Amino acid sequence: MKAKAQLVLVSFVVICLFGCQYNGVHSTSSQPDLTILEKGRQDPSSYGYLTLNNGLKVLLISDMQQRKAYGSLSAAAGYFQDPNDIPGLAHLYEHMLSKGSINYPQAAEYKAFLAASGGSSNASTSGQRTNYYFQVNQQAFAPALARFAGQFIAPLLPAELVYKERHAVEAEFRMKYRDNYRRKREVLRTLVNQAHPYRKFSTGNLQTLKDVPNLSLHQALVDFGKDYYCAERMGATLMAPLSLAEMAKLAKQAFSAVPSHCAKPLAHLPAPFSQNQITKQLAIKTLRSRNRLMLSFPLALPEHARKMLASDYLEWLFDAANTQGLEAYLQQLGAISHLRASQQTIDNQHILFNLEFRLTKQGSQQIAQIKAATLSYLELIRQQGASMSLFNQFARLQRADYDRDSKHLGSSRVRALADQTLFRAPQYILLDGRVATENNVSLLAAWLQQLSGARMLQIREHKSLRTDQIEPIYQTRYQVSDRDVLTSGDAGLAASELASIPRGTMTLPGSSPYFARANPISAETPDSPTRLLDTAAHTALYIPAVKSKDGYLAMDFYFDSNPAKPDFALLNPLFVKRLNHQLRTVIRHAHEALIDLKLTATKQGMKLSVAGYGGNWPLLMADITQVLTHPSLNESDRRLTLKYFKANLDGFAYDRLSSQTLYRLNSALGLSVVHEDRQDYFAHFNEQAYDEFVSGYLQTAHLTSLYYGAVTEQLWRSNNHTLQPLLSKVIEPATAHSAIWTPPHHALMEQVYSANGGDSAIRLMYIPTTNTPRSDAMIAMAGALARAPFFHQLRTIEQLGYSVKARALTKYGQDYLGFYVQSDKLNSAQLLARVEEFNGWFSDHVAHLSEEEFNQVKANLVSELQQPYINNESASGTLVYNYRYGRDADYQQQLLQALAQMSLASFEQQVNALLQSQPSGLLLDPKPTHQP
Repeated sequence: MKAKAQLVLVSFVVICLFGCQYNGVHSTSSQPDLTILEKGRQDPSSYGYLTLNNGLKVLLISDMQQRKAYGSLSAAAGYFQDPNDIPGLAHLYEHMLSKGSINYPQAAEYKAFLAASGGSSNASTSGQRTNYYFQVNQQAFAPALARFAGQFIAPLLPAELVYKERHAVEAEFRMKYRDNYRRKREVLRTLVNQAHPYRKFSTGNLQTLKDVPNLSLHQALVDFGKDYYCAERMGATLMAPLSLAEMAKLAKQAFSAVPSHCAKPLAHLPAPFSQNQITKQLAIKTLRSRNRLMLSFPLALPEHARKMLASDYLEWLFDAANTQGLEAYLQQLGAISHLRASQQTIDNQHILFNLEFRLTKQGSQQIAQIKAATLSYLELIRQQGASMSLFNQFARLQRADYDRDSKHLGSSRVRALADQTLFRAPQYILLDGRVATENNVSLLAAWLQQLSGARMLQIREHKSLRTDQIEPIYQTRYQVSDRDVLTSGDAGLAASELASIPRGTMTLPGSSPYFARANPISAETPDSPTRLLDTAAHTALYIPAVKSKDGYLAMDFYFDSNPAKPDFALLNPLFVKRLNHQLRTVIRHAHEALIDLKLTATKQGMKLSVAGYGGNWPLLMADITQVLTHPSLNESDRRLTLKYFKANLDGFAYDRLSSQTLYRLNSALGLSVVHEDRQDYFAHFNEQAYDEFVSGYLQTAHLTSLYYGAVTEQLWRSNNHTLQPLLSKVIEPATAHSAIWTPPHHALMEQVYSANGGDSAIRLMYIPTTNTPRSDAMIAMAGALARAPFFHQLRTIEQLGYSVKARALTKYGQDYLGFYVQSDKLNSAQLLARVEEFNGWFSDHVAHLSEEEFNQVKANLVSELQQPYINNESASGTLVYNYRYGRDADYQQQLLQALAQMSLASFEQQVNALLQSQPSGLLLDPKPTHQP
């Protein structure tokens, strides 16, 4: 009887998984052309879809809780459409589209309007689409949308700016020149079918973006727009605190004039790889210390596989925590430390399914065993992966994640939905990539048969590999050779390689022990911050949720040790890294149960964050506490974690300059260890000293537990009991160390040199003399006013570099006005002088602001500051941050009140005093040839 009941339940679940959620789209009687889309159970938005008379498809999202309005449009034109002799043209077109239209001809008008209305914009180009996006204060949505749509109706593409904007593309190319992903991708493209456009160089630079015989670059841009930008090949998404009917009216007004009928059809795409190309192996010489093996499987992705989330399912089969899976087997073999599965889009019908193995030193000699084990696991997937019960386990997790999600959408989701509006049928727009809408095990089984050793690329990465070619764009050294084709049997396995793998050695994953129903919503939780516990060693505080009915909870645990201990700042990051390694199975199981789990290092110790809409919290906390109470790794794992920790330090020189300058500035301010000191310390690392550090870590300590949202009394009391073994290690409660950073009394300016040459950069901090809601309001206002003109002057007009930023920032509880500029045209001293010149202009600009303009910026800023509080995920992070850095529980209200009371005259006085003060900062230049 019990078995029969379970069968009925499973049948019901399957029916609901694949039938209940996506067939119910319907039109409204008042708006017959508007289709209403069904959504997740806790989704706070309403969705409508319409197709305009010109063929442009629009998704409308009505959300009355939003503080801003958003618009995004994706066009089915990308670098696949680049002329062969002008690589990067689609990317340059993306840059140029915002430089004026017939109705708004001024090149800077669009971005200036957005900035004045508390908004911003961005765009991105990929192979088969280019996406454009803006956000703005809700009151300015209609005029912002008119300007946005004008770019697609009649863009000007001014010739005088085309050749100048090439330098912005060049600066973007230079900034990402050392990125490992881009360098590897460009080498991989050498194996792609020459007739397939994925082979093209997508970014462009000064060498590729130029006039060609009989065609100027400007005319090429004009032709590109006529050829490929038309309404039928566009999908837009609009989101605002308006009704669907109001938004439908705005969409029709804005986009109905977008021209139809592109001049050129989209070319048919050939197969990206031939059989000869997918039996190659690549050896890539890396800049950083990397020892990787990647096995890549070219897969077709037809419509039924997309609806089943087949590639996501395959990724889950590899990435799920599994003590008898492929990763665990290879770790026991001593060949790898980590395995990561991922998908790489080639075109809308093909992907590369990638398995990246982080090799040990021993693993470099075990490539054959790794391949054999991988192909054996793939054979297991082909045999058992199409199991209804296993697939339903995956599908239930996806559906639960979709139905539990109560977030108000943000910019990234709006942009993704524009892509889905362009490419997907209306009933699949919201579900695409999130919920399996089809379940056909026969089709799934057939799709999985593509995974074969006979269709596998092999890519090795290391600094010391032998190479004989140079990729021309990024100058990466590599070698291509033929791989031994494994053809024994249908599975494509060589018997000699499989001899060492006993049958039954590996199994497919099971379910997570931490998955549970949604959190109960208790009426007993306090409605104001409440101290739950306050002892010498442990403080616990409850913070009420901004949305109390969605079941979300977050638990943050700050373990503060004694940062004054010798070498604490050096050893603490390694300790937390090793704890993460020890927790890796727990973290994966938590992820599979839709729980966010992170352990990060802090200045005082470490922070454990646990959050989600449901879970087996007692079991999860018990497993975490067990690891934290008994931190230990075997000798092999100790060596591995130390090796990768040191490799990250050695790779610092290849980080982006924005990351390097941030770290070096923190070092100069005493907030982190000087990089060279880190390298020297770990070059002479002593495990005995580390063990002494770990054994005494909690002897002098204090735990702060911060609970947010749907946390019941039973749960936090259970946690207190679970944490007792950890707290029992505390011999002397730590003296309270303020987490707030106190800036130096005198400004500090550090000059450093980059050994790798390249660009110069500056990073500046203008810090107020007080740290109060009043000073924070002034900083926020200064950032809101300076952000757009600083970018426009130094990036758009002067083209000093790609990365140009002025904004209000915070560092360990201290707000400040920050500037960052990276340039290949000026050295750091010249950049510093240019910022000082801007500050003079900015003071004059503030002096000429009208009261109306000032109050409008304030109103926009209020909306921006309120935005994080519409979702529990972002609100919990903000409120926990405020508590951690000594801010009052009502800090947000104090900040908004300070803004409301701020007069133009008082702001002018405060911001002038700020900009006339000496900033702290860092100046970076390429190392001179005579520099030792």
